[in-house]
Amino acid sequence: MTALESATLGQVDAGSEKTVRLADILKQAAKAREVMHRREEQIARGEPAEKKECCNTSVGCIITNPAGDKLILVENSYGDYKYGLPAGHGLDKNLRFEETVREEVEEEVGITGKKEEDFAPQSGATAAYEDPCNRNNGKLHYWKVYSLKADEGEGSYVGDEGVKGMKWTSMDELKQLVENTRAWDAAGRPADGFPEKIETLWIVHMKKAGFLEGVDVDFALNEWKPKELKVDTSA
Repeated sequence: MTALESATLGQVDAGSEKTVRLADILKQAAKAREVMHRREEQIARGEPAEKKECCNTSVGCIITNPAGDKLILVENSYGDYKYGLPAGHGLDKNLRFEETVREEVEEEVGITGKKEEDFAPQSGATAAYEDPCNRNNGKLHYWKVYSLKADEGEGSYVGDEGVKGMKWTSMDELKQLVENTRAWDAAGRPADGFPEKIETLWIVHMKKAGFLEGVDVDFALNEWKPKELKVDTSA
């Protein structure tokens, strides 16, 4: 059974929760790396490149200043949600999530010189979701989220695909942005006077990683709970 079939058909004993095998996800990631390698060769030869294959994995990073009262948001160049955090497909090029998250941070917000051990895994936010992308077989993503400390003088927009800007924002501003998003989603339109909102999956990630204590994010949790997949880590 493939990762996609397992995510669609697999049920836990309770009969209410979909499940996916981590081994199948990693197998799909290996296929995606093979396609990426072929694409590079096709492009180098001046040939049409085949469509990208989804690796069914994603990485993201919560970057805060040393005091922990500010963090980096990236401005999306697509969709209704103006803001997110640095993120990307996880294992379509690399074999390790830590290598990819370091590259994503360099590419999206220009923070360089960090070692892999500077990125702290947020195990509470590790999860898989039915979260389609436009790549082949892109029906689900297994997320690994990390945190990183950086000085406010670090970071600058470097023109990465899918991102059109970045900024340091205070935790109070983040909480207001979450409230804007809740009001927008409840009304089905921009909240009066607050036209900006943040991706709801990132609200879930940050809550699970302990960055939104005391903030009501039930609307985001309720949106993503039905899409969450149980991950079977057995061989």
